[in-house]
Amino acid sequence: MDKKLIGALFVLFFVASVFALPMAGGRSSTGIPNPDIPTDVKKGSAPQAPDMTENESGTVKGMGKYITEQIVEDKVKRIKDAIASGNFTGRGIASIAKEIGVSVREYALVKVQEIRRTRLEKMHEMKPTEIIREGKRMKYDAAVNEFGERMNLTIERLKEKGMNTSDLEEMRDAFFTKYIELQESDNPDQIAQEMKTIANQFRESAREKMGDEADTIEAEISEELEAKPEIKRMRTENWQHLKEVALMVFDKNIASAEHVLTVFEEKVGLNVSELREKLDEVKGMRTELEAAYDSENRTEVIRVNKEIRSLWIEFRKMYSEVMRKQVVTKTIERVETVVSKSEKLVEMAKKKGIDTAEAEVALQEMKQIINDAKVSQDAGEYEKTKEDIKTLKNRYREFATTIRQLVQEMKEG
Repeated sequence: MDKKLIGALFVLFFVASVFALPMAGGRSSTGIPNPDIPTDVKKGSAPQAPDMTENESGTVKGMGKYITEQIVEDKVKRIKDAIASGNFTGRGIASIAKEIGVSVREYALVKVQEIRRTRLEKMHEMKPTEIIREGKRMKYDAAVNEFGERMNLTIERLKEKGMNTSDLEEMRDAFFTKYIELQESDNPDQIAQEMKTIANQFRESAREKMGDEADTIEAEISEELEAKPEIKRMRTENWQHLKEVALMVFDKNIASAEHVLTVFEEKVGLNVSELREKLDEVKGMRTELEAAYDSENRTEVIRVNKEIRSLWIEFRKMYSEVMRKQVVTKTIERVETVVSKSEKLVEMAKKKGIDTAEAEVALQEMKQIINDAKVSQDAGEYEKTKEDIKTLKNRYREFATTIRQLVQEMKEG
C-alpha cells in the first residue's frame, strides 16, 4: 500500500486530539486561581498565623505566648499531660479541668493550641482554599481571648461587691467549652455564633447585676483592657498572623497561575503574553498588601484586598477570552490539516477510478463549517463558535466513516 496512503490513514486517528482541547467557559481544572481573599479583618478577629515555630515552653507561637503569660507553667504541663494520657475521653471539659486543678478557660486555651499545632505544621502544604478554611477556625482567637479577659474582670468586680457570680462563671465555662468545639467543628462559623449568643447572655446578666453602675463599670473594664500590654500585643500579633496567611494565599495563587500559563505556552503552544502582563500587575500588589496589614488599618486592608480581587477577576476574564480564541484557532487549524490530507487521499482514490462523490461532498461541508467557525470567532460570537465547533465535531465522525470506506475500497482495488 502507498506510504502516502498509510500517512493519510494515520490522520484519521489524529482527530481525537483535536477535540480533546478544552473550550474555555465550562468547568475547568486549569488551576487558574479564583481566590477567596480573606477580608474579615476586624481588629481582634484575624486568622492565626501559620507559624510553625515554637516558644521555649513548647507552646505554639502567637497565642502560645499569651498562654505562657496567663497560665503558670505547672498548669500548662498538667493540662498537656491530661490531654496526652487519653484517660479523660468522654468526660466533660468542666469535669476534667476540676480534677486536674485548672479552670475551664485555662484548659481550653492549652487544648486549642495543641489542636492548632498539628494543623500549623501542614499549613504550607495546603491549597489556598484550604488555608482560608483553616483560617476560619483561627480567626476568632484574639476576640475570644480578649472577651475572656473581659469576663474575668467583670466577675472580679461583681465579687468585690459581694454579688453571686456563679451563673456568670458557668457562662464563661460554656463559652470556652464552645471554643474547643469551634476548633473541631466542620462549621466553625456556626459554633462562633453560639459563642456570641453566650457572650450576649453574659453581658446582659452582668449588666443586670451592676444596675445603675453598668455603663461606668463597663467603661472602666474597657479602659483596663486597653491598658494591658498583652492585649495590645495580641492584637498586633494577630494582624501579623493574618498578614502571613494572606501572603501565603497570594503567593500560592500566583504560583498556580504562572504554572498554568507555562503549560499552555510550552506544551500547547498558545500565546500568553497578555496574560503574563496582567499577572505581573497582580504580583505588583504584594508589597501594598503587606503594607496594608502592617498598618493595622481595617479599612486599608479591605481596600487593598478588594483591589487584588478585582485584578484577579480581570485576569480570569482575560484568561477565558484568550484561551477561547486560541483554543478555537488551534482546533480549526488542526481540523484544516486533517481535511487537507483527506483531500489528497480523495484525489488518490479518484485517480484509481473509485467513486469519491460522497467524500467530496463531505469535504465541502467540512470546509464550510470551518469557514463558519472562523467567521463567528472573528465576530466575537462565542456561543455561535461553540455551536460551529460542535457541528464540526459531529460532522467529522460521519466524514471519518466515509473516508474509512474509501480507504477500504482502495485496499480492495
